[in-house]
Amino acid sequence: MKPSLSRSWRTPFWILSLIILLLGGALSLYRLGVTSLWLDETFTWWFASMPWRKLLESVRLDGVNPPIYYIVVKAFIAPSGLNEFSLRLLSILTNMLAI
Repeated sequence: MKPSLSRSWRTPFWILSLIILLLGGALSLYRLGVTSLWLDETFTWWFASMPWRKLLESVRLDGVNPPIYYIVVKAFIAPSGLNEFSLRLLSILTNMLAI
């Protein structure tokens, strides 16, 4: 039989985990659009601004970078349009998932 944590220990653990997750998300979102784009972000911006056909052709020809990332970013920013916030938001959400 496995020892289990008592109910009094489990509840604070989940509350603390949620607080850490929200704090990590808040710190990631803080001043998100203030700094200019870095080199890798401008490369992603360039790929995301392409029409779908040209994007798929370009990621096929580019043998260095992972193509699925650019495809996911293009699909992710489609509803809101291409701007710095939407471009960086996918990375923030994956960071929160990692936390």
